[in-house]
Amino acid sequence: MHHIGPYRIETLLGKGRRGFVYKGTHEGLGRQVAIKALSLGQGTDPEEHRRILSAAQAQIRIQHQNIVSIYDLIEDQGQVFVAMEYVEGTTLDVLLEKRKGCGFPSGEGLDLFAQVLAALEHAHREGVTHHNVKPANLMVCKGQVRVMDFAMALFRQSTLSILAGSATYMSPEQLLSTETDHRTDLYSAAIVLYEMLAGRHPFQAATELDMVQCHLGQVPPDLKTLVPDLPTGVSETVSLALKKDPRQRFQTAGDFLRALQEGVAGFLPLAPELAASPTSRDSLPVENETPVSQAPAKLPAPGRDRQRRLVAASCILVAFGLLGSYGLWKARYRPPPPSRVREEPKTPFPIPSVSITPEWEELTPSPDPPDVVSSTPEPAAEPPTEIEAADPPPMTGGPDPEEIRRREVDRLREEVRQGIQTAEAGLQAEDFDAAEVKLDGLMVQVQRHPEEFPEEIARIQALRRRLTNARVAAQARQREIELQQAQWERRLQQIKKLMEEGRYPEADNLARDLGGESGVPETVAEQARELSTQAKEELRKIWGDTKTGPTKNKIRRPPDREQRRMVP
Repeated sequence: MHHIGPYRIETLLGKGRRGFVYKGTHEGLGRQVAIKALSLGQGTDPEEHRRILSAAQAQIRIQHQNIVSIYDLIEDQGQVFVAMEYVEGTTLDVLLEKRKGCGFPSGEGLDLFAQVLAALEHAHREGVTHHNVKPANLMVCKGQVRVMDFAMALFRQSTLSILAGSATYMSPEQLLSTETDHRTDLYSAAIVLYEMLAGRHPFQAATELDMVQCHLGQVPPDLKTLVPDLPTGVSETVSLALKKDPRQRFQTAGDFLRALQEGVAGFLPLAPELAASPTSRDSLPVENETPVSQAPAKLPAPGRDRQRRLVAASCILVAFGLLGSYGLWKARYRPPPPSRVREEPKTPFPIPSVSITPEWEELTPSPDPPDVVSSTPEPAAEPPTEIEAADPPPMTGGPDPEEIRRREVDRLREEVRQGIQTAEAGLQAEDFDAAEVKLDGLMVQVQRHPEEFPEEIARIQALRRRLTNARVAAQARQREIELQQAQWERRLQQIKKLMEEGRYPEADNLARDLGGESGVPETVAEQARELSTQAKEELRKIWGDTKTGPTKNKIRRPPDREQRRMVP
């Protein structure tokens, strides 16, 4: 019976891209584990080997209810094995395959995905990035999700594309082999969520190269077009998480999770602020001193912080409205002249906003009013209607709030109309960044009164789709130009190589063809003409000493057929 360290190997579970996976048992503890062989390769230098072992030891401390724990790291006969928690269940890719193109119900899918984000948030806080988030690494058992294969994080970014072996769930920065951080996991996780809800991958590609091109330049279809009953806020959240630029995505898994929660409640997500550099572990925000990694399995209603912010904002708006109304009332109010002030009425004039008479005086029956001596002789009985007709006091406590709101909506509608025109102008001028910033700002404005701006919201969303298509088309044109330029450069290099080999006639012919070809840039044509001139000069040097003139040799005609017969 074979052993790896203290573990007894029982059976082979499968074969991964980095080696075999076995099921084993710790002979001392009796604990079942899954043991994965990590092939480091023959060319792994000792420093890289030590770094991998040190990183693996650091991952052992990651403990979370939605992460498969790593128990041990074993070196046996020059090979490295990782002993991890043995989990029974079904991987997400198998569950998706069984559904045959039908995604999970939105409630069930979002509840499962919330556990994935909780696991990633905890790992990112510990400074570990997964780099290989995909359905095959998500084990589902009785409604609980466990994220597996954090061993991928042991390897450097330069080898990740070789390790993964597939671009299906890789982020653009992974495919371009640029600097990556934890935001690459959020992109891969967003693809997983898209597939869970829509039942299909966001990109439909026939080959691996086509899939790479889709990740780099194509925008996936709006998730709501595939799942009509999905809240708009959820589909917008997924679109933000699938941005090509990591700075335009959510900066943490916690932000991603909160945006989904608010999307379920009916709120649209806001575009995250651009981050200049990768977020470090210490700079990740902690809200209410409760890590998001402890989030429950189900998506809750909007958090208390969101509700408190909404209540506070409503109170502030009401307070400003009251102050504004009081100011307007104060500005328009004109007190009656002193000569017309009367102290005779028994019942004070009712003012809705302020009560001057104490409450106990209002409830106590008032005695007969005393005789009042007026300094100005007036009639003893003057009809109250004459006072009201002469100088009526204002009956309103300020302008109508509905009128204020209507004016605000009209003003905002005009600003949005002008902003849409500005964005369209930027789109026509191919100033995509400025147009996108303008559209994002307009969307934030109209979300204050979504019921008043349905047409404007539809126009903004249509412009954003046009912007995305135009940007992709511009990138495609730029790639075509670059490919054509590379082709011309290759032809120039071919001519230069012929010149180096001394094949001047061929070089001259190719250079003249390239210089006279239509559509060739002037700079390329000029280089081709110069190479043709050089080839001709070299030919002149070779044939410069050759003398030309009439030859003394006579050309003899062969005998005809009759003469040949007469020859004995």
